[in-house]
Amino acid sequence: MVGQKVNFLRNILLSTLFLQNNLLFADGIAIRSVSPITFKGKIYYVQENSQFAVINYENGIEKMMIKMTTMMPERGVYWLLPIPASPEELKMDIAMKLPILRGKELTSWGRDIIKRARMFAYGGQIYPLPFIALYYFLPGGRYTGHSFVHMPGGPSPGAIPPRMVVHEHIEEGGMVAEKITAREPGALYQYLKGKGLNITRGSIPVLDYYIGKDYTFIVAWLAQTSTQSDRAQGLYLKFPTDKIYYPLYPTSVYGDESISVDIYLIGFRQPTAESVKSLGINPEYCLGNLQFHNSLPADFFQGDRENVKFTNIYFEKEARSFASDLWISPHPPFKALYSYFFVRYHIFILLCIYIVSSLLSALLIGRMVYPKWDHRALLEVGLLNLFTLFPVIFGAIYLPRSEGKKEPEALNELAKKGYLYGRFDSIILFFLSAFFFLLAINTPDEPSYPATAFAVLFTLIVAFLLTRVKKEDQPLFSQLIEAGYSPYLFVPAGVGKALFIIFFSLAFILAFTILTSFLQLPLLPS
Repeated sequence: MVGQKVNFLRNILLSTLFLQNNLLFADGIAIRSVSPITFKGKIYYVQENSQFAVINYENGIEKMMIKMTTMMPERGVYWLLPIPASPEELKMDIAMKLPILRGKELTSWGRDIIKRARMFAYGGQIYPLPFIALYYFLPGGRYTGHSFVHMPGGPSPGAIPPRMVVHEHIEEGGMVAEKITAREPGALYQYLKGKGLNITRGSIPVLDYYIGKDYTFIVAWLAQTSTQSDRAQGLYLKFPTDKIYYPLYPTSVYGDESISVDIYLIGFRQPTAESVKSLGINPEYCLGNLQFHNSLPADFFQGDRENVKFTNIYFEKEARSFASDLWISPHPPFKALYSYFFVRYHIFILLCIYIVSSLLSALLIGRMVYPKWDHRALLEVGLLNLFTLFPVIFGAIYLPRSEGKKEPEALNELAKKGYLYGRFDSIILFFLSAFFFLLAINTPDEPSYPATAFAVLFTLIVAFLLTRVKKEDQPLFSQLIEAGYSPYLFVPAGVGKALFIIFFSLAFILAFTILTSFLQLPLLPS
């Protein structure tokens, strides 16, 4: 509500360059009056380059600190803001200083954590270390931008026309602000004209959208006596609303002009689907700290200023695309909650994935190499991977050996039937698919997960089909197992230990990468 009125007023003030030297700055409209001889009374909008607001929403109350910047000088500038609340509900104050929010964006922070975890997991397998040493990466996360509010000013108040009510008048830090309501457009235009603006009814059509509805206007300007050192920086507005509100529609008066909007919301918030689609908004969910001076209103934020969860909404588009106001749901989205949970508990989560990847790899490869090996012994060897691949090597040495020394006849029969070539081809396909999958998810550009997943799945299905055993050949495989040979690799247990170590390490890297890829999906950019 407050933001809407603020933008509306800024756009009003910027929307008319009139017949005097009065310039309006606001998050609504900024207007300047110029010589009628030079411009013949035509309305010109003061160039606006950015909008900035910090919002805290608690228990149905929106508390907004707001500002804007323009490319015009500061003298004779008004700030006009429409707020969707009654004058009794709307609380207004002047802010000498504005808060600063600094922090790390959680989704990129989470992706960086996963990247580092992969480097750790790969390095534990020893042989990838030379390649990892060549890989340089920066600390995770990034600091989000912050901005100060700056508020230009104008002349002192003029006469109040009929049907126009000034509900409150405050002055501080060289800034003057008034809370007004207008029952019809003519009354508001008369009020602005009383400030020395040569403005006529209907010259700012966007105002008509708000007049007659439950909106209150804030008009603010800098007193002529203000100096740069003691100047107030913005406005503090507080009002009840079901959804967080920020006024964009008034800014549409700037047409093709590019306007940047930078909004910081304490807590995790989600713009409506319509706003996301029409404006291409991609909110950033951050964790950081809140810094503000003691001069700020005491009720703006109460709580721990460290580890503050906040949302940054930033976009830059042509003003004509702001066809409606921006509404933001106070309920946190899943992506923000997931990112925060993962960043906070990532050590425990990644440790569990590391252990699961080690155990699954030990069981899978142990089953392939030699099915007679005890499952509990394989799990113990898999757990040794927590201390890098070296303990796995020593643990594999103590896996039980087969006493069989003679090559079984079944091996020759299976070779004649083509099973050896089939097993060899399936292993090649398995690791080939794993290689391309790892390559895809570790490229600088975001991978195409659906296409990559389909290709890997198709390759694995083909590899699995190549390992099929015909019913009539099952007795031959049973003889092979009894002789102490692997039914998948066709090697005795002694040779199988060396192959187990190699395949275990590759399978672990693949399993850890796949599991962390699923973990990363909610962290990817929308």
